[in-house]
Amino acid sequence: MTAWMNPHPEKEIKSITFESKKIGIPVLVAITTGKQTVEKHRDKSTKSQTLAAENFNKEAKKYLKVQKYAEAEKLLKRGISTAWDYPSNYLNLGYLYSRQKKWNKAIGIYQTLLKAVPSELEAYYRIGKCYEAKGEYKKALEIYRKSLKADINQPDIMKALDEVKKKIPPDFQQR
Repeated sequence: MTAWMNPHPEKEIKSITFESKKIGIPVLVAITTGKQTVEKHRDKSTKSQTLAAENFNKEAKKYLKVQKYAEAEKLLKRGISTAWDYPSNYLNLGYLYSRQKKWNKAIGIYQTLLKAVPSELEAYYRIGKCYEAKGEYKKALEIYRKSLKADINQPDIMKALDEVKKKIPPDFQQR
């Protein structure tokens, strides 16, 4: 794979010409397009924002207990927008989606948490469990290994890794 940055991003690309320099045999399998986004720096949430997010989380947990998911979801999303770096709202929102078997939404929330708070390793475990629930054991294995690269001292991840290895062919595990 090769990324190519448009040297003139203000101009729309209408066509692409693929030419050989008469060296070897060029092969083009596919082309995809996208826009590069620049992550903006965000200040840490203030104490008052974190406290407000914590309160949203506490209220949402009450709704989660009685399976009022729509109410809980609103509160958790408000908590995330109030304090972007408070992990509990992400974790509980992912849990809410997992309870509803909305695996891709749960995975997306946990991935967003890892971007916001890379040290929140619980997200890796939960992503792996979502992939396992979907029957995507190879992806779960990759996630657990990625988590162990971040921190080797994770007994729950090591156990999950051993369990998922039993569910996939040995030839893939070596990759």
